[in-house]
Amino acid sequence: EPYTSALPGQVITHNYLNAGTYVVKVIALSGGSETTQYTDTIQVSKQIDLPVTFEDPNTNYTMSDFGGDASTLTVDPVNSNNHVMKVVKTAGAQTWAGTTMGTPVGFATPIPLSTTRTKMTVQVYSPAAGIPVLLKVEDHNNGNNYVQVLVNTTLANQWETLTFDFSQPQAGTPAWSASNTYDKCSIFFDFNNAGSNNK
Repeated sequence: EPYTSALPGQVITHNYLNAGTYVVKVIALSGGSETTQYTDTIQVSKQIDLPVTFEDPNTNYTMSDFGGDASTLTVDPVNSNNHVMKVVKTAGAQTWAGTTMGTPVGFATPIPLSTTRTKMTVQVYSPAAGIPVLLKVEDHNNGNNYVQVLVNTTLANQWETLTFDFSQPQAGTPAWSASNTYDKCSIFFDFNNAGSNNK
């Protein structure tokens, strides 16, 4: 077992090469033969990346909600063998409330958009047809480099795949650029409508 020695008051850090569950043991030595041991289990997670499935126990599926959205990892309403992220635009939520997939640093790798690959798909389960859904991709280091697309749901109470074509951004917003890095993605359900807790 690898170990690191430390003096009292010294801080030790360790970078784990792989995600997984690890057992950490601390052994405190006295000036004599006495020792005290403490053992703990820690979970080291991978940063979220594409494709997002919500099925890898070693991935950090933290979502960054803002403006009144509330997301929770839950069981698929259609197939209990799957996990999904449920996002609720709570009562009183802002019209621009949304959820960033992951933490503010975004995905582990850039979104592979190119001049020949300008689309992203998201599977959604919506309570109604006609709900506007905005998908925004951006550079986590420079929020001015972004592109966003708005589409509407077409089905109620069933899964559908929404396609967002970043070569056709929402009017009045920046165009997609091959020179930009896009590594962060946020989704806005019922965009431009106040939260009602039921969509």
